[in-house]
Amino acid sequence: MGIFSTFNLITTLYYRFTLRIKLSWYSRKKRKKKKMIRTFLINKLGKEKYTEKNIEKIAENYLKIGEIFFDQKNMRTAFRVNRLLVPKKTKNKSKN
Repeated sequence: MGIFSTFNLITTLYYRFTLRIKLSWYSRKKRKKKKMIRTFLINKLGKEKYTEKNIEKIAENYLKIGEIFFDQKNMRTAFRVNRLLVPKKTKNKSKN
């Protein structure tokens, strides 16, 4: 029993460490992507002669919509609901 408890402790610490690294990497990547999109939109819309206030609102809304539509959890939920709403074909054969 003592061997397994130490093994569980080591694996728990390993997975906790790995998860923390992956989450920090994902957060950095997400912040970097948001910053790139924001600067691109500011440059693009600045040429169109929008006001700074409107540009900021457009960029914020664009980023919010992107998070909503491209979030993996939301995508899985949407497709799962879609499958549940489609009725399955019945395989009942009528006997004559």
